Amino acid sequence: MDRARQEQRSQAGSSLIEMLISTMIMSLVSSALLGLLMLNDRAAARVSDKTDCINNARTVIERVGRDVRMARSLGDVYGGDLITGGGGMRTQGSNTFPSATDPLYGASQAPPQGWPSQSSPASTMWPSPPWTLTNTCLVAQVPIFYANPTNSMDPSNGWPTMIPQGAGNPPTVCPQDNVETHVYMVVADPDQVNHSGEYQLEMAALPGYPVQEAGAPQNLLYNPANVITQPRVLLKGIVGPIDTSSGLPKVFQYLNKIDGTGTPQDSVSSATVPNFTGVVMNYEIKVQNQMQAPQVMAFKTEVFLRNNALATTTGQPSTVTPTLSPTP
Repeated sequence: MDRARQEQRSQAGSSLIEMLISTMIMSLVSSALLGLLMLNDRAAARVSDKTDCINNARTVIERVGRDVRMARSLGDVYGGDLITGGGGMRTQGSNTFPSATDPLYGASQAPPQGWPSQSSPASTMWPSPPWTLTNTCLVAQVPIFYANPTNSMDPSNGWPTMIPQGAGNPPTVCPQDNVETHVYMVVADPDQVNHSGEYQLEMAALPGYPVQEAGAPQNLLYNPANVITQPRVLLKGIVGPIDTSSGLPKVFQYLNKIDGTGTPQDSVSSATVPNFTGVVMNYEIKVQNQMQAPQVMAFKTEVFLRNNALATTTGQPSTVTPTLSPTP
C-alpha cells in the first residue's frame, strides 16, 4: 500500500497556485475579447445609424427633387394674369398658395379631405393657408397627366391635362395647367420632451381639377376626393442650419435665374416668381445613438425646374396659322 501511495503522489498534476494563475490569465484574455466585442458593437451601431440617416436623407432629397423638376412653377401658377405691352396676356404667378386667382382654392374652397393639420399638440400644427415660399415652406405644383387604366392604347395617355376655360371659382379666363400642389413644411417635432430643438419635414398634397375619361364623363380618371391631404412625415431629427434671425431651420432657399451672383434667396416676392427656377435644400440631421453622444450629419443639394410654365409663357397662343417657307 505504501508503494501505491508513493506512485500516486508521483503522478503529474496542477497545484492550487497554478490553477489560480491560469484562471487569472483566462480572465484577462476574456476581458480583452469582451472589450473588443463592445467596441465592435458600438462601431457597427454607429455605422448602421449613419447609414439609416443617409438613406432617409437621400430618399427625401430625391422625393423633393422629383417634384421640383416636374413642377410647373414654385408657389401658385394661377397667380394674377397680366397684360403685356404687345397686347398678349401672361400669368404672373404667386409666391403664396392659394392665390386669390386660384380657380380651385382662390374663393376659400377647401380640399375634399380638408386642409392639412395636426391634432396635437397645437404648437406643431400646420399654419393656416395661404402658405408662402420661405426657408421652412416649399410649394411645388406638378402636372396631372391623363392616364386611362382601362385602355392602354388611349392616345391621350401621358399628356398633361388642363382646366377648361371658365371652370373654377374664380373662373379661368383661358385653359390652365391642371396641377397637384405639393406643400413641404418644416414643423417642430411633437415630442419636445425627448427631441427638444428638433424639427421634422412633412408633406401634404392638395388635389387638382378632376380628370374625366373622354366620352365617359361619369368615369373619373383623377378624383380629387381620393387625394389624402393630411401631412405625412418624411424626415425627423432636423436641427439646422438655423437662421439666426428667426431661430428656425433654413431648409429651403431659392435661386433667381437672372441673378448673376447666384446667391440663394431666403424668400420670393410675387413680382419675381417667374425668375426663380432653382431650389437649394439644406439639412442638418441629428443621428441618434443610445451607445454614444448624438452626431450631426449635413446634406446639401440644388435642383432646378425643367420647364417653368411662368418663365416660358410669352402670352396666349396665337390664332394665326404660321406660313412655312419652302426648304431651299
